[in-house]
Amino acid sequence: MKIPELPADERQRINALHSLRILDTGFEERFDRLTRLASNIFQVPYAVINLVDNDRQWFKSCFGLEMRETGRDVSFCSYTILQETPLIIEDTLLDDRFCDNPYVIGAPNFRFYAGYPLATPEGYKVGTLCLLDDKPRKLDQTLLNTFQDLALIVQNELNNLELNYTLREKNVAERAWLESEARYRTLVEVMREGIIVQDDAGQIVTFNAEGGKIFNLTGPYNKGQRFLVASSKIIYEDGKPFPLELQPAMVALQTGQPVSNVVLGIHSEENILQWLLVNSQPMFNPGGKYPYQVVSSFTDITFRKEVEDRFKALSYAAFEGICIMTNGMIIEVNQALAEILGYELVELIGKDPYSLLVPGMHEQVRQNSMKEYQLPYEVIGLKKDGSQIALEIRGANLIYKNQAARVAVVRDITERKELERVQSEFISMVSHELRTPLTSIRGSLGLVVGGVAGEIAPQVKAMIEIAYKNSERLVRLINDILDIEKIESGKMVFNIMPVELGPIINQAIDANRSYAEQMGVKIKLEKAVTELKVMADSDRLIQVLTNLLSNSAKFSPSGENVSILVEALRDTVRVNVIDRGPGIPDDFKDRIFQKFAQADSSDQRLKGGTGLGLSITKTIVEAQGGHIGFNTTPGGGTTFYFELPKWVVHQPIITDSGPMSKEPRILICEDDPDIATVMRNLFEINGFITDIVFDAAQAKEILSRYRYDVMTLDLRLDGISLLRELRQQPATQNLPVVIVSANTENMWQVAAKDDLKVVDLLEKPLDQVHLLSAINRAVVLSRQNSTLPRVLYVEDNRNLVQVMSMMLDGEATVFESTTLAEAKDKLTNDKFDLILLDINLPDGSGLDLIPFLKQTTNPEVPIVIYTAQRVNPVISREVAGALIKFRATNQEIINKVKSVVGARKNEYALRN
Repeated sequence: MKIPELPADERQRINALHSLRILDTGFEERFDRLTRLASNIFQVPYAVINLVDNDRQWFKSCFGLEMRETGRDVSFCSYTILQETPLIIEDTLLDDRFCDNPYVIGAPNFRFYAGYPLATPEGYKVGTLCLLDDKPRKLDQTLLNTFQDLALIVQNELNNLELNYTLREKNVAERAWLESEARYRTLVEVMREGIIVQDDAGQIVTFNAEGGKIFNLTGPYNKGQRFLVASSKIIYEDGKPFPLELQPAMVALQTGQPVSNVVLGIHSEENILQWLLVNSQPMFNPGGKYPYQVVSSFTDITFRKEVEDRFKALSYAAFEGICIMTNGMIIEVNQALAEILGYELVELIGKDPYSLLVPGMHEQVRQNSMKEYQLPYEVIGLKKDGSQIALEIRGANLIYKNQAARVAVVRDITERKELERVQSEFISMVSHELRTPLTSIRGSLGLVVGGVAGEIAPQVKAMIEIAYKNSERLVRLINDILDIEKIESGKMVFNIMPVELGPIINQAIDANRSYAEQMGVKIKLEKAVTELKVMADSDRLIQVLTNLLSNSAKFSPSGENVSILVEALRDTVRVNVIDRGPGIPDDFKDRIFQKFAQADSSDQRLKGGTGLGLSITKTIVEAQGGHIGFNTTPGGGTTFYFELPKWVVHQPIITDSGPMSKEPRILICEDDPDIATVMRNLFEINGFITDIVFDAAQAKEILSRYRYDVMTLDLRLDGISLLRELRQQPATQNLPVVIVSANTENMWQVAAKDDLKVVDLLEKPLDQVHLLSAINRAVVLSRQNSTLPRVLYVEDNRNLVQVMSMMLDGEATVFESTTLAEAKDKLTNDKFDLILLDINLPDGSGLDLIPFLKQTTNPEVPIVIYTAQRVNPVISREVAGALIKFRATNQEIINKVKSVVGARKNEYALRN
């Protein structure tokens, strides 16, 4: 449709329209009877009184139509108000201004239009009386005269409306004032703050219960008192006297300006000090130059003041740096932080905290500041002289002086980082300078022992074998020392996931067979292990088995067996390593898992060893959620055992409430059923719908079927790989994720680098308050997107798609597909709540989507056929409804969409 020009007096016209005070009022009988009369006289199905606003035409009365307004850009009446005479369109399809109008080519299919301009007394055209029909027609002169008479009646009603509206407005205002006054009094009385109202002379007019309590105002005789608690001692925060004339209320009356956030202390008659936060607001009569009253609020902050004072005392005495920040600046800082950064204390107040960091650290600190609190993290700071300093920061949110703030505890870790560097260099030197020559020595000796140098004398061979065995001992000693360093520094990384136990045990047996044969023993698996999985790191599990097998082989008599027995218990799998050695002395049992522990007897000493193997083994087992122990009998052998969590495939737990549920929906991805249950209970108590999956495969399958507001993710489920994969899928690329895991080290950097859109990182054990806060933030982020039903409209006529989008505005979000192939692609990669389907498409029949849907991720999505031809009754039974183009009215379409989507929602609710 061609958009008409604006009237030359458009601004004045709009002002005149608004001065009528009729826009967006309800239907009124005096106008409705005129549209009914117009429909009856002219025998048309539609008659409308409308007003043309800035960007819309709004219907004051409409006969035959259920809509209240349309866009001005599709309005016939926008042309009518440009002329003095009626606008008559006998056939809209023959008029190039209207032939492509969406209400001409689509329902209600207007073919005839007659509009008479309605003007204000000043002559501004503000609207029309219009007649509409779905068939072409003409008006003779008699009907035109009648049309003019009826329009003038409407015009008079519009222009007489101002006086009536003024009277009505006055009554409404009076009622509103009375209701407001009652609400105000009720609200003031229940407020926790004290409220006192004083007149322009400072005399008390009224006060609420809390105000009376604070200032001991017990009755009417207090009214007229000018100064509050004149008999009490009022002080500033620094203890200096606070003059009565400088009370915030008196200052507000004198200056006419509000006075905010004044802190004062009051000593009562019993000499009890109470701290108050005072705000005073002057009140003016309409047009008044000076305030006639002042309203003051008094908040008791005694407890907060005491906490703040204690905080200041502690922070100034602390060796660690402490600062409080709000609104992007430092507002409090202690002497320790000033000394760490080389500043004078006063120089840091008001400073931007980011200016104290090297630029590369800003994003890391920003991400951490989004969390309520976090574990310590390291940054590089900038001292006043420009030099860099290694810092460790721990932060938390708090309310400080009545505003949201953040406290940071800062530690200088320069010496620690230097020690770590020296230690790292030493370990690197040990690793390289010792392992490299030892590898050559052991390799060379092994070749000589294996006969590569030919036959050698028995006496020489014996010495070489001794050297070879001791080189292997030295390699094991170095490996144990390096492992202990990793454990103590927290650098030993565990990649825990479900692993099949049988192949791991067989690999460990093969790796230790040669050593056992040197000791004259054999390793025997008592019973084959099949289909048993545990939660473990496969490499570290082999290390545990190697330590236990080599230890048992070392202490077993020659000719005996070292046995492995695997037992499947209720929740764990136990691996027993059994030897036939001398057993463990009673006085050594308590120390056996300590570092460098050795049995004291000379016989045990002859066996050698570092005394680190069992300590390392215990640490590795416990780090994987397991338990290690032993059973021994002097002279009867020893059984070392360890237990690891059994991997059990749990089925997903789904609460099928439907995609249209108003409650936020959370997907918990967690391998521990107990933790998942605790989280689910917490979420459901707080009004969330919760589903649970136990591995990555289940997560991907469930996410393909349901839409979620947020997902929690345990990194043990190969979480990073899963998250990267989800970010490649249209349906989950913006899904907010809260990571919940036992180890989130360096995850902020990984998340930022790969743009994984992680809302928060929470370490186990979980803090419920922090978890709920993160979930709520994620839900808010998710719900920033549209929550309206998603309708896929498969239609090759883009004009109809545009009309449908306008028609369903506010009811649904319409997505367009103009071809069958495009529709299939969207249904494969995205989810919808309803499909509006045209049958005749450029590349095939829309009916082909019915069987195709069964192969997609949302096979139950309802279909409403909207086409120009009648639908076969057999097909009609397979879909949720069928509408005929040009016959179904706008409201019928809207009602159908709402009913089908609503029915689907109810169906999901019933399942639940």
